[in-house]
Amino acid sequence: MCVHHPLRKLMCAFSSGIAEDGGAFISMFGVVMRKLKYNIGNIRKTKKERIKVTKGSGNVFADLGLENAEELVAKAQLVCAISEVIKSRKLKQRQIADAIGIDQAKVSDLLRGRTDGYSIDRLLHFLNALDQDVEIVISPKPARVRRAARVSVSNRLES
Repeated sequence: MCVHHPLRKLMCAFSSGIAEDGGAFISMFGVVMRKLKYNIGNIRKTKKERIKVTKGSGNVFADLGLENAEELVAKAQLVCAISEVIKSRKLKQRQIADAIGIDQAKVSDLLRGRTDGYSIDRLLHFLNALDQDVEIVISPKPARVRRAARVSVSNRLES
């Protein structure tokens, strides 16, 4: 998993394909709440309240109707890959900042899922700066699949 923070572990499980639809919703909940500018602390439930569970599509950003949902998922997956590299090398945020050319506070924000201001291209360059090869594969969507064509990130990092 990425790091010790439970939400980030779930995010990485989702991006690695370990978690299925329900995990996708749970894993991205914190990031989505920040995107929607909700305060998670204000969400309360009572003992008698019933929670309706709806099966997700696998992309919580799309389920919530956010624009650029595929891009948001790809960014989250790239940040998880960056986080896994950092964990496997036992790097400090200061070392990461020097390697990728941003300040330590921005590294901290990035690792917390705050990807505003970072393009997919820039995140790919961060991975290159951390000595990771990035391979982009383009393939046709299977005709029998009813979903729209998508963008995905596959992570083959060795731990």
